[in-house]
Amino acid sequence: MSSALLRYLSQNYTYGAKFGILALLAVSSLVVSLLAIVFVLSLALKFMTKGSSEIEEESSQKRTSQSERGEEDIAPVKYSSLNNEEETIQDVSYVDPQKKNICKRKCICAAKWIMLILEVIIVVLLVLFASLLAAFNLFSSYLLAAVITWSLLMSFILFLWYLYNWVIGNYGKIYFSKARYVLIPAILLFCAIYASFIFWSGACLCILNDTLPGIQSGEYLFHTAFMRYYHSETCPVGDKPCLVYATLPENADQSVFINFHINADSCENRKCSPVLEYREYSSNSWQSIVPIQGEYESPPSEYSQRYIFTALLKDLSPKTLYEFRIQEPTWDEDSEQNVMYSYKTFDPENLKIVQGGDSGNTKEAIEMNQNSLKNINPDLVMIGGDIAYDNNIATCYQTWDYLLKNLLLQKFDEETNTHRVIPIIFATGNHDLGVDSYNNAIIPHNKHAPVFKHYFPQNTYEGKVPNIYQRKSYFSHKISDRILIITADMAYETKIEGEQAEWMEKILSEFENPINSGLPSFFKGSKIKLAQYHGPIYTSIKQGSQHDEEVIEKGLKYFTPLFDKYNVKIAFENHSHSFKRSKPIKNGVIDEEGTYYLGEGSWGVSKLGKVIIPQNTDLHETTSQGFSIWGLKIDSTNTIKATAYDTDYSIIDQLEIDI
Repeated sequence: MSSALLRYLSQNYTYGAKFGILALLAVSSLVVSLLAIVFVLSLALKFMTKGSSEIEEESSQKRTSQSERGEEDIAPVKYSSLNNEEETIQDVSYVDPQKKNICKRKCICAAKWIMLILEVIIVVLLVLFASLLAAFNLFSSYLLAAVITWSLLMSFILFLWYLYNWVIGNYGKIYFSKARYVLIPAILLFCAIYASFIFWSGACLCILNDTLPGIQSGEYLFHTAFMRYYHSETCPVGDKPCLVYATLPENADQSVFINFHINADSCENRKCSPVLEYREYSSNSWQSIVPIQGEYESPPSEYSQRYIFTALLKDLSPKTLYEFRIQEPTWDEDSEQNVMYSYKTFDPENLKIVQGGDSGNTKEAIEMNQNSLKNINPDLVMIGGDIAYDNNIATCYQTWDYLLKNLLLQKFDEETNTHRVIPIIFATGNHDLGVDSYNNAIIPHNKHAPVFKHYFPQNTYEGKVPNIYQRKSYFSHKISDRILIITADMAYETKIEGEQAEWMEKILSEFENPINSGLPSFFKGSKIKLAQYHGPIYTSIKQGSQHDEEVIEKGLKYFTPLFDKYNVKIAFENHSHSFKRSKPIKNGVIDEEGTYYLGEGSWGVSKLGKVIIPQNTDLHETTSQGFSIWGLKIDSTNTIKATAYDTDYSIIDQLEIDI
């Protein structure tokens, strides 16, 4: 039964839900079992023995009666012998009532100690039970109500148990002098349960976030809603708005998603009606757009609520600087919080891109951002999955808040006196959706999760901002008709074969032959096609699971033939926490006209000091176990300059790729 349950959980639930469900099942079964044992013992003792005070009183009455009659403690027995002479002997089968009472009192005393120990165990388990319920199952308000109801029920049951054992006795007579034995334990138990519920509510257990506040143990980080509110509020009331960042729709050179978060208490009656105003830099006329409020709501454990808004700016001019501001009717227009932002549309002949994978909020990731990312000064940041390592746990949303700030996606431009926003493209990884490839898991989509999808719209739906259910895990971005970026899902939510493979061929075909697709073509030179995804196909390290091996098998069957057919020049691979550069590969062999497979995912995580098994050594030019990101420089020539950097901005590797 246990193995069947584990198989069911592994196939249908994410990491956080599996841990929470298993913990609840284990603890609840222990609590119920112990309660049943205690009730049975309690009832058995009540009906099979008498209270020590009753026994003592009965014994005293017997001794008084015997004394009044002049009887001895040991009753004599008379009988006639064969010679008819009466003899008196003691009946050896007769037991002294006092000794019998002493034995009963000792048994009762031992039973009460056993019951007291069981009481302590029950209290501890109830507190632990409430803590685990609060920590790992606050995925909806209905479950929160169930948690509170269950805790109250357990408290009430234990209260009745105390009432039965300590207050009611001697034919129903209530001894009010013993009320303290009921009230004090009941109050303490109630306070302990709800104190633990408040403290542990909204627990987040994640990895590779060692720069965040909380309890650190190795690579694990633990924090709760209580800790987040008092030590690390990432969307405070004073910040209007608290996070501003840009993601890209399909037509990336003429449109952009501007996303921003607002603390609900920043608005009157917690109702926010922001307006985004934008214009070309130094223009006199502002255009306004009403952003779309997303479905996202903070988990019910949180002490504050936030709203996420997205504005889709369309029909922008290429190679143009725009400035924008976010207004809300209840905000003071002259406040210092009213920051002016800017965004520059892409120049396909002068473009700098940074790409890496497996970042997290580690010390090494911060060092990489402060040195290499800052010095490269990119126009676009791409991360190929395993970005914030929240494992799709709704209460771990702050990992994304810190990551957005740590990536330096805003930089102050002294010349324009604005905060320039750098756009991002994020691929899906196993630690972003909390599932392995080809795991057939059900990924819940609700108003709290996946945070990855709530935060980052990266495709349109019928030309508009998509809701949470319309957001894809794979998408494409076109920068004019010169550069195409494909971001694939390696079977975390959508399988490689079928729908996704068909979509990829359609996108590559239309980009290669825009006349056939009905799209205008302005660029007459060579086209640049890039791809990024999480799980590697031509991996440099032996993968650790059957799921990863299936990704390799399906990737070789469905994706690489398309890369070969449509001349995709670079495919960025991640997931393995190492560094690699392959030789150009086409049809599975080295070919100068083939695709370069770069990366392997070591932005903030590496396998330094760990034993690895190299793979595909004949296809790789160089590999290592250190940290790395790639910087691409695309200009008007037919060459891509690619350079790999370490955390201190030192160069690891570089090459030029003819297109």
